[in-house]
Amino acid sequence: DAVGATQVLRASVTDDRGRAVSGSSLSWAASTGAATVVGLGGDSARVTAAANGPVTITATAGSASGTAAVQV
Repeated sequence: DAVGATQVLRASVTDDRGRAVSGSSLSWAASTGAATVVGLGGDSARVTAAANGPVTITATAGSASGTAAVQV
């Protein structure tokens, strides 16, 4: 049972040519209550398992976003 386990995720913001974009502010969200996400500032967030099941973690910077699928 992974409930209570934590993991730090990192995201990078790049332009359409793959170059790093500095100074971007990221927001983080979990798709379900299976995990909580707390932004740690910069490019990382701490994900804590709250219940068993699948969850999608989304990092958003402006109009761009990326996701990570996690199974608790």
